[in-house]
Amino acid sequence: MMVGLHKGMSVRRAVHVFVALCVSSIALTSAGDAQSRFTLSSAPIARFGESSSAAVQLSRVPAATRLADGSVIVADARSSELHHFSATGTHLGRVAREGAGPNELDGIESVWRTADGFAVCGGSRLTTFSQSPVREIARRTLPFARAPARVTGLLGNGALFGTRGGAFRVLEAPPSGVIRDTVRLVLLRGASLSDVTPLVERLGKPSLAVLDAARPGGFRARAYRQGHALHWAAGQDALWVGESGTGELLRFGDTGTRLDSLTAPFPPRPWNADVVRRLARAATDPLDAAEWDRRWLPPAPPRFAGLHADAGGGVWVEEFREDPSEPRELRLVEPRGAFSARMMVPAGVRVLEIGLNYLLGVQEDADGVPEVLLYRLNRR
Repeated sequence: MMVGLHKGMSVRRAVHVFVALCVSSIALTSAGDAQSRFTLSSAPIARFGESSSAAVQLSRVPAATRLADGSVIVADARSSELHHFSATGTHLGRVAREGAGPNELDGIESVWRTADGFAVCGGSRLTTFSQSPVREIARRTLPFARAPARVTGLLGNGALFGTRGGAFRVLEAPPSGVIRDTVRLVLLRGASLSDVTPLVERLGKPSLAVLDAARPGGFRARAYRQGHALHWAAGQDALWVGESGTGELLRFGDTGTRLDSLTAPFPPRPWNADVVRRLARAATDPLDAAEWDRRWLPPAPPRFAGLHADAGGGVWVEEFREDPSEPRELRLVEPRGAFSARMMVPAGVRVLEIGLNYLLGVQEDADGVPEVLLYRLNRR
């Protein structure tokens, strides 16, 4: 880039023009980078579950992870089992089940990648598995009774993070309404988990409760999808935390140091009134109808619906759509805030894991039976 010094222009003025042109060039480059579109294969390249093998039928899938050899581990929280599938979808066997012995679990709440395998958090135990062969290599009992926080997961390098008890719990518009908890997210270190580094304190993921006299106990509850919530995603050595109401994105290092304070790549917007009316009219289940009750519907929709760690160190921010049956866009935010890429996720697919060249998701059939899907991810 060259800036000519024409007659009457001072050297200082020429420098200012040069700097302005450089800034404009950088801005244009960033804007061009933001338009990079990654694509998924038009159809899954492998399926894991009922349609791929009669040997196993999954029931509730909170997580799945792809190993270095291309095979896939699928967690079934209802049966507390881990299933191992080949890269093409053949069921290789059950590698863990509920129990107290080796390769047995105390339930499954979350599954997290580690540097050379994966770990399962459930009940009072954190169990670490190798990936070749897939077997238990370490077990840690979590002292919930005396611990200052509940372990929620871990970073790829093994640093633990968790949540402390909420400061308050409010049931709005009883007897039906939205239950909101304050969540304190912390890092935990030391053998006794007593070394706690506070990270953030925000409203957590809200739940929706409705009074239903036809059901035992009279109440039904589930996660309130329209509510503003705290989300997090764990990378190799950093934890991404986001608040979907404000759009705030924070990145913490494995010592608890705040590395970045960013903004979600989806701007604020109003509710799509036509879609809200359509979904409210179509709701036949009391819980579905309560989702759109204006007594507790937030003034604006969430800025995003979830966070997913990227293998390159950034975080994928998932678009919120009023209609969950519609495709959603994911936008990649790099450390220090660059918005570098986007991609579309097929309708009905819930994202489980995003790798360098693949995406794992889960989709339920008309009977609610889940199947894990593997898509090829083309980065360009």
